[in-house]
Amino acid sequence: MNKHHIVLYSFFAVMAIVGFICFVVIIDNVIYPSYLSTVDACYPELHVLENTGYEVTGLTSFNYSTNETTVNIFYNDSIVIKHEQCHVNQIKEHRMYNCNYIVLHFFNEIECYIKHNF
Repeated sequence: MNKHHIVLYSFFAVMAIVGFICFVVIIDNVIYPSYLSTVDACYPELHVLENTGYEVTGLTSFNYSTNETTVNIFYNDSIVIKHEQCHVNQIKEHRMYNCNYIVLHFFNEIECYIKHNF
């Protein structure tokens, strides 16, 4: 094995480690909280947030009969406000999905967690 192969293998090893770290960060900060938010919104009787040590910090809802958006902030923090504003924008752009479309609702949450985390 020559010097160029060692450098190339070292580069790939470092990139694999960086990729793994990014994957863990995304799972921990985006995917898992999105999953918990979706399950809590669609199946509130499971109390999934409370059972995992989290709490509801904000809630955005839309009433189709009155065309009104309601935002409740339970923990006044810029991250919570930014997350709920993301949902308000989704509603304005007709991209907010309810629990009848649970996978799309999950992607709504992913978008907002990405926007407030990165």
